[in-house]
Amino acid sequence: MDSTPPNNSPKYFDIGFNMVDPMYQGIYNGKQKHKPDLLNVLKRCHDTHVYKLLTTGSSIKESKENIKIIKSILNTDTIGDKIALYYTIGVHPCCGNELVIPYSNSTIDNPSNDTENDSIDLSNIQVKRFIQSKFIELYNLISEQLINDEKHFKSVGEIGLDYDRFHYCNEDIQKFVFEQQLKITCLLSSGNSPHKDLPLFLHMRNCCDDFVKILNKFINGFVDYSDELDFQQIIYTKDNNCNAIIDQKSGKLYYKFNPAKKLVVHSFTGSATDLKKLFDLNIDNLYIGLNGCSLKNQDILDLLSPADNGNKTQEKNILPLDKILLETDAPWCAIRKTHPSWDLLSPMMNDFPNECYPDLNNWYRSVKPDKPDKLSDEERKTTMTKPRNEPCTMGQVVKVVSEAKKLPFNQVMQRIWQNTCDFYGV
Repeated sequence: MDSTPPNNSPKYFDIGFNMVDPMYQGIYNGKQKHKPDLLNVLKRCHDTHVYKLLTTGSSIKESKENIKIIKSILNTDTIGDKIALYYTIGVHPCCGNELVIPYSNSTIDNPSNDTENDSIDLSNIQVKRFIQSKFIELYNLISEQLINDEKHFKSVGEIGLDYDRFHYCNEDIQKFVFEQQLKITCLLSSGNSPHKDLPLFLHMRNCCDDFVKILNKFINGFVDYSDELDFQQIIYTKDNNCNAIIDQKSGKLYYKFNPAKKLVVHSFTGSATDLKKLFDLNIDNLYIGLNGCSLKNQDILDLLSPADNGNKTQEKNILPLDKILLETDAPWCAIRKTHPSWDLLSPMMNDFPNECYPDLNNWYRSVKPDKPDKLSDEERKTTMTKPRNEPCTMGQVVKVVSEAKKLPFNQVMQRIWQNTCDFYGV
């Protein structure tokens, strides 16, 4: 979509939509409950002023599927002319096994359990070759899309660390996979690269110290003397698209983020101390992504609170509006009635039309997963499915932030829209 929405209407940019999640194909816990309904989900986006969507990759398989779905929508359905669809490519920390353990086939909805695989044995030549092949596959996918689809490929991610879910992927593998993916981004965007230096879409859960430590390596720059996966040989010397920097003294690969590197730590659920550690990295273009999961935490709502004549603690009001991006992380992370954020939201949800949804007279009804196929085609257009979240709830996320900050909704909505468009260059 090339046209910019009118200034006098709401406009939302959801930076976290898991479009390839099986729930949008009608599959819940491995069982088919209803027909795929992604186009109806996207129609509800348009009807609720969600004009731009960043759809996230969680594994190589899912990243490829995401690209395939977007191409299909753009080629066959008019909704692709009304909503700008962008995508990320990357391997989520919970899917890290797919890059290092043969035959794991780990995806975000079907993770492999690797509790017995507590280390990566690069001395095993077969294992090393497998790992090399997977990272080369990822590198090639990113490189190809940079060349062929700069219009829609907007970020590397979702990458990072998740120490709440070691049963998906253990700590050693997560750190290894995170660092190697950061190397790949540098190999493609360092030096005099013709490629756009894509933003990073980052995942950080209960791991702030290690997360910051790894990022700091790339902020400060380092010579990769170990080159565990032989990137210098198998990528740098063989790929004309590679734009790595070579340290003149050692002749080894040198990794460092460009000074203007953009990063968003999405679905932030950390503490005020964690937030300070992130901002202490001194990256000008570091942003914090918030969704319903973030906003169920009273501590984070407090971080959004306005200053109160110095009576509040120093930890509060350290998340400024100009450093925030917003998301739904659909089909997850809905704002629920049990969350403290619901108290800020509920008056609006009882009064339609409203400033968030001026085109709706009522909020969409919701049914259980086995019910949609019993509805008419028209009914399905205005019916959501429990417990699945959708990007059409973006207005609710913006509303909670505006209420927590005690700022006019329109001011917050406009600022977040501009933050996000600037961040992704669209």
